[in-house]
Amino acid sequence: AYYLNSWKRPADAAHLFLKILERRSFEPQSYRDLARSLLKLRRYGLASALYEIMLAGQWHQRFKSIKTIAREEYALLIHEAQRDKELRPSVKTYFRLRKALLGLRIRRSKLRVTLTWNTDNTDIDLWVIEPNGEKCYYGHKNTKNGGVLLEDLTQGYGPERYENVGGRRGEYRIKLKFYGHRSNVFGNETHAHIIIVLNAGTRRQRIFERSIVLKRREQIRHVTTLRL
Repeated sequence: AYYLNSWKRPADAAHLFLKILERRSFEPQSYRDLARSLLKLRRYGLASALYEIMLAGQWHQRFKSIKTIAREEYALLIHEAQRDKELRPSVKTYFRLRKALLGLRIRRSKLRVTLTWNTDNTDIDLWVIEPNGEKCYYGHKNTKNGGVLLEDLTQGYGPERYENVGGRRGEYRIKLKFYGHRSNVFGNETHAHIIIVLNAGTRRQRIFERSIVLKRREQIRHVTTLRL
């Protein structure tokens, strides 16, 4: 399913993610993966229902960060839906009401990076090297430049999230370090999925995604370099 999304075949990916959800409904990532594919198909209503389940559910402690990410992504979903000229007014009204009731909002930030992956009991570190050379990662979660790492997770599927509300201009390099996994997985590979939001909550907001396949322990992969 991750491969299919990277090949721009979200309908086929959604079909597979639904089968995964049927088998692993106890894991919030199953709902999120399906919702992300449905968003690519502009199926906002179905995607929103999945986010509602994620927010209402009582999940295992190892998934404790997922609601923070779900709230952020649900707010972004509503923002995109409101801009869709083909969406019915009644649906837009529904989204406005849900946004108000749940207190959803898009926090303004210069850069937000969210990392998740598709194999359980896996440890992948998100690194962001800021313009002054300072690295935000599990060993240094708060930088002088304003970078903050939400949490370092060494099991489950993530998420790890970096945010910088108003850091200095310059070059931001995003990297991953793959420490490996403790699961029996097909092909011995892990798919890392990265969502990058630039200028969140402003008219200049942009969202783009990257998918990277990791196979080798201690592997370091460059995701992208951004000039902000």
